[in-house]
Amino acid sequence: MVLLHELAHVRRGDVGTHLTARLALVLNWWNPLAWGAWRAFLKERERATDDLVLHSGARASEYAGHLLEVARSMRSEPALAWGAVAMARRSQLEGRLVSILDSRVNRKTPGRAVVFGAALLAVAMAAPFAALRAQDQASAPVPSDIDATIRVAQAQKNSEMLVKPAEAFEALRQYDNAKKLLDAAIAIREADGTEGTLLVKLADLEEKRGQRKQAEELYARAAQLFGDRPEAAPALIHLGVVNLASKNYQQAAEYFQKAQNLDAAEAGRALMWMALLREREQNAVEAEAFYQRAVAVADPSSEIAATTMELYARFLEDQGRGEEGKSMSDRASEIRKALGQRQAKSSALRIGGGVTAPKVLHKMEPEYTEEGRVAKYQGTVVLAVEIDPNGIAQNIRIIKGLGFGLDENAVTAVRQWQFQPATKDGAAVTVQARIEVNFRLL
Repeated sequence: MVLLHELAHVRRGDVGTHLTARLALVLNWWNPLAWGAWRAFLKERERATDDLVLHSGARASEYAGHLLEVARSMRSEPALAWGAVAMARRSQLEGRLVSILDSRVNRKTPGRAVVFGAALLAVAMAAPFAALRAQDQASAPVPSDIDATIRVAQAQKNSEMLVKPAEAFEALRQYDNAKKLLDAAIAIREADGTEGTLLVKLADLEEKRGQRKQAEELYARAAQLFGDRPEAAPALIHLGVVNLASKNYQQAAEYFQKAQNLDAAEAGRALMWMALLREREQNAVEAEAFYQRAVAVADPSSEIAATTMELYARFLEDQGRGEEGKSMSDRASEIRKALGQRQAKSSALRIGGGVTAPKVLHKMEPEYTEEGRVAKYQGTVVLAVEIDPNGIAQNIRIIKGLGFGLDENAVTAVRQWQFQPATKDGAAVTVQARIEVNFRLL
């Protein structure tokens, strides 16, 4: 009976399917469904082998008796139980014995048509989940075991395995977990000297954590690593902002000037900061000159162009030139409006006509960015959202932004709001809504 059982495994090709299933489990170790599928696979494999043994002519009662005898011998030799054959493992034995002794079970091997149909059904079930995953690359899974995730990434020398989960933790404001993952990702990248981009990410994270000294050191490391390449420009602008905040105007100007020279794409942003710097120095003539240059070189349909125009409008109003300031502010508003209209339309229900409005139950205030604080920038971010039947905001779109990273912080905050869902005919439904998130400096 034992020999028949093991030959049945050979006939079924279970060595190959076992290795394939084990590989799938290794690649999806973090997913509890994978472990459930693995256990079910082991159980069904043994039952299928039992069916082959019984289909060959073995008597069910005799076969069940042999299984019990093998299991009993394993119990009496606990030191050797780990090496025993799988056919009589106690964890599966009871269910298998019931199945073996059930005369109503069909023991015949499925035909090719049945196997083909099962394969098609599996593809049909898996395809929608694969499509959903492809549509939502931003929502990376949050690992339940950070240390294990880091060990796997280190073994594979794959820093990208850590970057996406770090971004997910950052969105949840779990900054310590995000930092741990980014630190490990940087360590992997240090082997080939490509950690510059991740250093900037970690510096941005340290700013959010309020660790400005550490952020400055990381920006400086990134700028030094990039050298005179265009990739250094964002780090240099950040260093300029840090020095502007500490009123080290000469050093800040040097950073902004270097960023402008290295990367034409960042020239508008660097010039905008130079204008703010000259404002702080109360040099109105040079401040206006820099604002005009910044507006001229920036992409006229970009977020940075709108932000520069709004700052320039504020400057003109402070200079007593209200009409010119309003004209500039109107141009910025047109850009913001155009940017908002690029967002996808929502198919969710609208409030009214029997659809009740959702209500805010829990609200988290957004965080000010260091750039927004240094620029003394205030305003309102307008978001279009869908409130689902669970009271969670999803498909968040920016209708009117502010820049300086405040838009992203508004989205991050609203994702964590809890709503009493909208209803229609007493049932919770998904509805469209607009949310205004205010940024005001005290």
